[in-house]
Amino acid sequence: MNLQQKLQNLEEEEKFSSYLIMDQAKSNSLLTQLYELDPKAEIEYLYADTSFNELRELSPIILNLGCDSPLIEPLSLQSDWQKSTIIIATSHTRPYLFQLLRNRLVLQQEQGKPLFFRYFSSGVLPSIFNTLTSSRFSQFSDAISTWLVYSNDNWQQLSTVSSSHVLQDFTITTDEVGRLLSNINQERRHGH
Repeated sequence: MNLQQKLQNLEEEEKFSSYLIMDQAKSNSLLTQLYELDPKAEIEYLYADTSFNELRELSPIILNLGCDSPLIEPLSLQSDWQKSTIIIATSHTRPYLFQLLRNRLVLQQEQGKPLFFRYFSSGVLPSIFNTLTSSRFSQFSDAISTWLVYSNDNWQQLSTVSSSHVLQDFTITTDEVGRLLSNINQERRHGH
């Protein structure tokens, strides 16, 4: 199933809205390219209104993605876009989703130490999915029911059970951090 079909299924069958998270640090002149393809794109900076606000111009960006978006074709063809993009689906409101995404930038470890968390990196998200149990991944994902990440020449769907409760902080255990770092290093060694 291609990317456009996956998005159509999410919109029609599941009644979800889809969003892109694109890492500007991995793609040259990303904003220029986005606005050339979609001059009406409403872009939000992930770091806005966080302790990383001063880095906002380097921030990953978030924007709506409908199945008829002019961005579908480049996401299907351009490897630099695929490697710097995660697509998420949620039935929750935009403000709640953005609050969740910003909340997950810094996780608390068991000892109370903060951990900057690059979950929005397409090279990290599959390792998070493979490290956490399905229950823990659902807790981490909260309002996000589906994550799409480009891996092994295809858009892989990482699904979770979306919760509808009040946003809660996510504490990552020392063991989970260790396994996550091990998984990321192992994938890098194997060239994924």
